[in-house]
Amino acid sequence: MKEYLLDLDSSYFNQYNSPKLSTYPLLLSLLATKHLKSTDQKVGAAIQDKYAWVLTAMKIDLKAPIDLKELLGVTWYGGSRGPFYRREYQLFKDDKVYLEAASYSVLLDLETRKVFRGKNLPFEELPLNETKLVALKTSFRETIPFYEVYQGKVTNSDLDLFNHVNNLKYSEICYDALTLEEVKALKRL
Repeated sequence: MKEYLLDLDSSYFNQYNSPKLSTYPLLLSLLATKHLKSTDQKVGAAIQDKYAWVLTAMKIDLKAPIDLKELLGVTWYGGSRGPFYRREYQLFKDDKVYLEAASYSVLLDLETRKVFRGKNLPFEELPLNETKLVALKTSFRETIPFYEVYQGKVTNSDLDLFNHVNNLKYSEICYDALTLEEVKALKRL
């Protein structure tokens, strides 16, 4: 399995030298992008100017605090269930695993704004690796209590090229909602 180098910029860390919440999905996004580019499938933000991957679920299991300036990562296609496509991720350095994660995404038709449900993908499917690193379901029927901790307004800079708020921006919004004590506590993650 091919390993990819991920450089961690100083902007990924807060004033206490802990990774910001957005650092984790950002690193995984960079890893997936490097992997897809290396497969030579011409898969980018938009596929054939008609489709885009939309993240629907992600679970991150932190194994050790990240305090390095570079990590190695591996990722692979972990199968599909209906329209949901699974990807596994692992970040490590010198045989020490820092993070394992999994995500589900759907392929969105940009013209109809509907989930692609065709039998044949509009590009070559990646080789399947059934190794699962974390438990992750595609169902979202859990009842989670919500309470307001932050109010904001979606601004032009929040929108991506598909005119929606990207998952990385959501993690920045969550980070901005943390109290100073909670930001300090990130060091213990």
